[in-house]
Amino acid sequence: MPLSLSSWRGIFHGKMIYGIGIDIIKIARFERALGRWGERLYKKVFTLEELSFCLKKAQPGKHLALRFAAKEAFLKALGIGMFQGVAWKEIEILNDPLGRPQIRLMGEAERICRKKGIKEVFVSISHEEEYGIAQVLLEV
Repeated sequence: MPLSLSSWRGIFHGKMIYGIGIDIIKIARFERALGRWGERLYKKVFTLEELSFCLKKAQPGKHLALRFAAKEAFLKALGIGMFQGVAWKEIEILNDPLGRPQIRLMGEAERICRKKGIKEVFVSISHEEEYGIAQVLLEV
């Protein structure tokens, strides 16, 4: 028997989606940007912990590109642009002990989420040879 809408209400306990963001990135294009801008781009966009994780990988550019896509997807889910006071480094993409991506917010990004009542941030990242994709869901 399929679940009816009334049976789903008890599962969600009043939680609602605030926003969903998705970003697709061409990995080779991002790697070219890394080659062109180098340390300047590293310092502007990524935290030391993100760099430490990604630069140890066999394909660091791919891992950095995926984190960049996740940061973009987060901003889309929140419904703001980069010119509203959120710095790239305030959105940190880390992995939990099982390897699942997680988002840690700091500074203005964290303040905006608290103000909007965001309770949970979910992120999913995937890739194939040429492209990476990230999706972020914000829950209130």
